[in-house]
Amino acid sequence: MKDIFPGPGKISIQSLDFIYPATLLTETHDVEIYDANILDSSYEQILEFVERYSPDVTILTTAPNYLFWRCCPLGISTPKELSLLIKKESDTKLILIGPHPTVSPEWVINECQADFLIRGEPEISLYEFIKSNLEDTNIKGVYGNGVTTNGIAVVDNLEDLPVCDYSLIKQYKYHAYLAKNYKTGAIIEFSRGCKFNCIFCFNQLFRNKYRARPVYKVIEEIKLLKEKYGYQYFYFIDELFNHDTPQFRLLLKELRDLNIQFGCQCRPDIMNEDLLKEMKNAGCLIIEYGIESFAKEILYGLHKNINVKKSKFIIEKTSEIGIITRGFILYGLPDENIKSLETTRRMVWALNSKIFIGSNIVIPYPTTQLFKQVYGSKTEIGKSEWNYCSKNIGKLSHTHKFVIMLYRYIIHVQNRAKLLYKKYK
Repeated sequence: MKDIFPGPGKISIQSLDFIYPATLLTETHDVEIYDANILDSSYEQILEFVERYSPDVTILTTAPNYLFWRCCPLGISTPKELSLLIKKESDTKLILIGPHPTVSPEWVINECQADFLIRGEPEISLYEFIKSNLEDTNIKGVYGNGVTTNGIAVVDNLEDLPVCDYSLIKQYKYHAYLAKNYKTGAIIEFSRGCKFNCIFCFNQLFRNKYRARPVYKVIEEIKLLKEKYGYQYFYFIDELFNHDTPQFRLLLKELRDLNIQFGCQCRPDIMNEDLLKEMKNAGCLIIEYGIESFAKEILYGLHKNINVKKSKFIIEKTSEIGIITRGFILYGLPDENIKSLETTRRMVWALNSKIFIGSNIVIPYPTTQLFKQVYGSKTEIGKSEWNYCSKNIGKLSHTHKFVIMLYRYIIHVQNRAKLLYKKYK
């Protein structure tokens, strides 16, 4: 049986959700990963490849790549259009993976006319399902062809995941995520899940429980990528990289001997100066912190009980130690007002030389506590198309006032700027 894994998306980083099962399948199947993203392929070029390769099974993802499963686009227009074209032009069996099939399987399978979905973490279930020639529909996460009650797949033991076979994508040169001094880079995974419970976090049905891969497998993978394919920079995809366990400390110790650099995502409240120094010595180049807000009442409402003073201290120390520091701020949060926005703005300006800030408006993804606050538990939204933010903006702004508050705050800042201009003109 032949399998094809096209990877549509916008950011050219490795799709681990394809590479893991593809690595397992190479023992018994002829497998090809076609990265339509990095090739900037048109639908016609993808269809030409499908026709030429003539796969028995084709797998598509509804997210750009695994890094963005937790903050994916709301719509599925690209995978839908591609799915319909593939089904029209070929006899291949079509399987979809990603956050949308996981949360809204009925909608996705009807829209995309897929034969099956794999809900949840797809790697092991996808491998087992294809190995069974798509006959064992009792496998966890399998949905379709009348099967709707298999639940959601979770890889309980990350030791079951293989060391990735990067020869499957050796023809592609991937982007060094966040590291401008490197022409190429690789995505790597040490752990999955998070022990915290922020109300906006889109991981309730997948990647929720914290688990870690064996350190020896991570190191083996990095050595392979460095020695065979020339990668020097790695980005850890973990939601909570700095979960301070003996296994994590062992990883840092092993990384010191590899002479590589890496980036990662961390929480400032569980960081300390000693750990920062160890990470720096291990090759840490960049840390991204999820800050969301510097107003303590807003953080409390998010169930993200981070001490603002400690966050400021850790950000300053991270920068002083020589690690590039990035932070993320969310707007449109519950109970946000001009005072809380001003608190965040003042802190961001105070830290201006220490941190690069990225900001966005929060999205209430289906299954999150924020979604339930906005729409309630009985709504049909999330069981159908997800581009509800634009269609139901009135209800959303009424519930959290974020549109009104952001507008008022922008006017407030503009008026202050005008006054300052007049004063110093």
